[in-house]
Amino acid sequence: MLAIIGGRGLTQLANLKITHRQVMRTPYGEPSCAFLFGTLNQHEVIFLARHGYGYT
Repeated sequence: MLAIIGGRGLTQLANLKITHRQVMRTPYGEPSCAFLFGTLNQHEVIFLARHGYGYT
């Protein structure tokens, strides 16, 4: 599995297929938003938008 932290524009990648979202808590607090799980070119990925989804 590949983990990606980036701008939410990355969710617009043509080959990215989101399968589900999951809110997770960590020992360091809550992240900026839910994690997105899916596939990119048939590889499992998990994505976190670094500033949440309310930004452009």
